[in-house]
Amino acid sequence: MNEKELVGITLGSCTLERVIGKGGMAIVFLAQQANPIRTVAVKVLLPAATGTDPEQQRVFLERFRREAATVQKLEHKNILPIYEYAEAMVKGQRVAYLVMPYIRGGTLRQRIDEVIHSGGQFDLPTVSTYISQVADALSYAHGLGIIHRDVKPGNLLFHTDGHLLLSDFGIARLNTMPALTMAGSFLGTAEYASPEQVSGGDLDARSDIYSLGVILYELLTGRVPFSGTTPFAVMGKQLQDPVPSVRVERPDLSPSIEFVVRKALAKEPKDRYQQATELAADLHAAIRPVVAPVGGLHLSGDGNNSEPTVADSSWQPPARAQGPANLMPRVAGGAGVLAATVPASPSQVSQPPLPQMPPPAGGAAAQHAPVQVHLPQIAPDIEDSEPAKLYRPGRRIYYYAVGLITLVLQFITLGLVLGYYQHYNDISAVVLGVLLGNALNWLSLAAIAFTSVTRRRDMRGIFKRMFWTTLIALIASGVMISAVSPQQTSGLPLATYLVLLATNLYSLRQLSKADAKREQIEVAPVAWRAALVGALTGLIPLIIILVFALVVPLPWVSNSSLFLRMLAVLAVGFIGAPTPGAMMAVWLSQKMSFPILTRTSAIAGLLMFLAAYLLVIVIGVLISGQMLLTPDFSQQILPLAVIIMGTLLGLIGLLRGMLDAWIYHRVMMRQA
Repeated sequence: MNEKELVGITLGSCTLERVIGKGGMAIVFLAQQANPIRTVAVKVLLPAATGTDPEQQRVFLERFRREAATVQKLEHKNILPIYEYAEAMVKGQRVAYLVMPYIRGGTLRQRIDEVIHSGGQFDLPTVSTYISQVADALSYAHGLGIIHRDVKPGNLLFHTDGHLLLSDFGIARLNTMPALTMAGSFLGTAEYASPEQVSGGDLDARSDIYSLGVILYELLTGRVPFSGTTPFAVMGKQLQDPVPSVRVERPDLSPSIEFVVRKALAKEPKDRYQQATELAADLHAAIRPVVAPVGGLHLSGDGNNSEPTVADSSWQPPARAQGPANLMPRVAGGAGVLAATVPASPSQVSQPPLPQMPPPAGGAAAQHAPVQVHLPQIAPDIEDSEPAKLYRPGRRIYYYAVGLITLVLQFITLGLVLGYYQHYNDISAVVLGVLLGNALNWLSLAAIAFTSVTRRRDMRGIFKRMFWTTLIALIASGVMISAVSPQQTSGLPLATYLVLLATNLYSLRQLSKADAKREQIEVAPVAWRAALVGALTGLIPLIIILVFALVVPLPWVSNSSLFLRMLAVLAVGFIGAPTPGAMMAVWLSQKMSFPILTRTSAIAGLLMFLAAYLLVIVIGVLISGQMLLTPDFSQQILPLAVIIMGTLLGLIGLLRGMLDAWIYHRVMMRQA
C-alpha cells in the first residue's frame, strides 16, 4: 500500500485529501475531520514502510502505540498535541495513524532559510524568545522522563499566532531500531545530534540540550557548527572537532553569548547545561545584562516559565571584554556583569529601568545569598525583521471571478466571430474575437500564478500545464485565423472559436485545482504605494516602446496579417517593458516577503501598462487627430478594439511583473 491508495480514504472521522509530508516511516496527510469539523494533519504508519518481516512490523507498531500514548500525556503550550491515536483496517492491512492539528505557520527551518536568503540575521531578543520557548517544552518533557532525540528546526512549527510548537516527540526513536542503518538513522539530522547520540551511547536530557545549542548557534550565525558532504563526515566532526566561535561569524556578539553557546555544545554531557531552562536563562541574561553578585543569578520567567529559574553557578562569563563595546560594570565585591551586545540602532539603547533590588537580610551570611531580580517583560525588537505570517481560510475568489469573466466574455467572443459571416470582408472583428479568447487563457494563467504564491503546496505541474495550453491555443488559433480568406465565407473562424472555447474551459479546470477548496491561504496584501512607485519608474520608457511598436511595426510582420501585427505589438511590450526596474523599485520602496513582492510587482506591471497605453492613445489623438489603432480596425469596432487591446496589455503587464519578481527571487536565492 502506498500514499496514492490512501488519498480519499476515511480513517475514523478523517478524510485524507493529499500528502503534505513524508518520512522514512510515515506519511502525513492533510485531512478534513467530520467530528468535530476541522482541518487536521494525519500521520499514517504504512505497513510497507516498516518492512516485510511480520516480527519487525509488530515491533514498529507496538513502538508507535507506546510513543503515541506518551505524547498524548504531554500538555504544554509549546508542544504539538495529538488529538487521537487509532488503528484501522484498509484493504486488508492494519494502518496505525495519529491525528494532530494542522499547523499553517511553517517551520523554524523555513524561517531560518528565508532570513539567510534575504541576507539578514535574527535580532538577539528574537533568538532568546525562540530558545526560551523550546527550552520550556524540553524541560517539561524531560521532567516526565521523555527525551525527544530529534530536536531540529524542521520539527519546530510556528503557530499562526507566532509561538513555537515542538513536534515529532518520540517518533524519531523509531529511526534508531536495529533494523535501520546508521546512515539512515542520522540522515538529515546528523548536524543536530549530540556526540553521545552519534557514538551510540546512553542518552539523557542533556542530549536534547546539545541539539538546542546547535539551533542557538544556527540562529546566531546562519549556519550549523558542524557540516559536511555526508552524514558520516558530520558525525566525525561532532565527536572530535572543537566548536567554531560564533564571534568569527558575528563579531558584534559579546563574550558572554559566546560562553553560553560553548557550554551548550560541550562534548561531555557533564560540562553542559543540566537543564534546558538554564540555557535559556543564561542567554536571556547575556542579552539583557543585570547586576548580580557571585553565586548565581536568579531570573524570573520570561513569559514562558511560571517558576523562577536559577542559573547554574558554575557558569562564569569572561571577567573582562575587549574593546569599549563590551565594557562590563562592576559592583562592590568584584562580581562581573554579563556583557551584552551593542545595540544596532539607537532605539535599542534605551532599556526599561530595572526594579529596585531589596537589600539582603540575615546578617553577614546573607551577603553571599543570591539576589532575586525580576526582569521587565521586553518584547523582541522585530521592527526590521519580516513579520509573522498570517493565514485565512480560502474563499476561491479568483476562481469564481475568472469563471464569471470568462462566461460573460464568451458571448462577446462568439459575437465577434459570427460577425465575420455578416460582414465577411471585415476580418478585424474575427481577429479581435480570437485575441479576446486567448486573453481569457492568459487571465487564467495569471490567476494561477497570483494564487500559487500564497499556497503552501507545489503548483509547478498546474502552472506548466496551463502555460503549454495557453501557448498551443495561441499558435493554433493564429494559424487558423491567418488561413481565413476575405474573398470567401469559411468555417475556419467558427472552428477557431471552438478551439479557444475548449482551452478556456480547460483553463478554468486548472484554476479550480490551484484555487482549491478548504485551504488556508497566507495573507499577502498588495503594497499599493510600492506598486505605484514601481509603475511610475518604468512609465516613460514603456510609452516610447509602445509608440514604436504601434507606429513602426517590425519588418517581418509589416506585410503580415492583422493578427500577427497585434501579436507583435504585445510581444514587443512584453519583452521590452522596463518591469525589472519597476520591480526593483517595488522591492526597495518597502521590504516585503516573496508572496507580497510577487503580487505587488504584478500590480505595478498592470498599472504601468494601462497608464502607458492610455497616454499613447492621448498622444496619438493630440498629434495626428486619430488613434494609432485606426488604420487597422473599422470605425464600427474601433472602441471595442481599444478596450480589448488595453485588456491584453494589462494582462501582459501582470504576467511580466510576476515573472520579474520570480527571476529576482531565484537570483537572490542562488547568491545566498
